Amino acid sequence: MKKLFLIAAALFMMSMAPAQISAQTEANNSRPQMRQGRGGRGGFDPAKMLEARIKRMAEQYQLTEDQQKELKALFEEQAKNFQRGNNGRRRGEGNIKREKLTKEQRDSLKTAMEKQRTDLETKLKKILGDEKYAQYQKDEKARMEEMRKRMEQRRQNGGGGFGGGENGNFPPRDDD
Repeated sequence: MKKLFLIAAALFMMSMAPAQISAQTEANNSRPQMRQGRGGRGGFDPAKMLEARIKRMAEQYQLTEDQQKELKALFEEQAKNFQRGNNGRRRGEGNIKREKLTKEQRDSLKTAMEKQRTDLETKLKKILGDEKYAQYQKDEKARMEEMRKRMEQRRQNGGGGFGGGENGNFPPRDDD
């Protein structure tokens, strides 16, 4: 079960990492829009994150307008597939309890997620072309490694998951 969860989390993070990184590095004037909900967390606009992801990729890989449109359609399709496959299994969504999956269900879910990831990679390669896709893969690998390092550092510092370090204290932010 842990392996399945780690695979699902890794696939989700890989698909969302570029948008999250670009959203974090946007100009400070976009921060108030992101600071919604409880304690300045939780509220985000998926459409804005999608646009930021496409904008970052367009600049990084010198994409044409047609490539940008194709990426937008691909990422929107991916988001719909993720929501459809999730079936309310996310933590804190209503009163839905997470049932324990059987081994067959886990295997089926894992196979479906692997197929979705393979399909996404195939379509990305077609849109970006061989050279840009190779650079994209290299960049994604570096982002994932950086994310793993940050997660490990949080674990070592007692921060665990989302939030601050020891006793929930957050380091001061640049824009505060």
